[in-house]
Amino acid sequence: MDSKFLLVAQREYITRVRKRAFIVLTLLVPLLIAGFGLFIGKIVQSDETTEIVDVRDDSGLGIASRLVSTPQLKFQNVSGSLAEAKQRFQQQKHAGLLYLPAGLSENDPQGVQFFGKGNISLNKEDRVKTALTNAFAELKMQKSGLTQTQLDQLRAKVPLNSVSVDESGKEKDSNSG
Repeated sequence: MDSKFLLVAQREYITRVRKRAFIVLTLLVPLLIAGFGLFIGKIVQSDETTEIVDVRDDSGLGIASRLVSTPQLKFQNVSGSLAEAKQRFQQQKHAGLLYLPAGLSENDPQGVQFFGKGNISLNKEDRVKTALTNAFAELKMQKSGLTQTQLDQLRAKVPLNSVSVDESGKEKDSNSG
């Protein structure tokens, strides 16, 4: 019985492997996967144009002057009321309008708004959040009297070694990067 099963399985396997479609797909699928990966990478890299973000700062904390522009985002202070800033933002081809309301506290920065056209991309939102976080950190650092060197010395960079443990308890280095 076993030998008949093996003979049938071997025959089926050989007939399937010899078909042209199997050979073509075996070569084509890895190429399609690689091409899809390159396509996604190209889309991600296409987000590297510099966009202008208008900043309307009513907070009185001077956060707008502390926002550091990046190769992707350039922060530009605007004057006038919020309504005027929104109107100018809508007319211009800028990426967004960041509004820092009056009464904003460096310890509890609630009420900050980012206006964008259409759906705001996660990358853009993350870049604005990062710039705001850094600006507030700089403001707090200045008010506490710490210098940037002192702050850098206080931060600890912890190296993390990842170890993979299999079912038998055997350990080996794991590097997801």
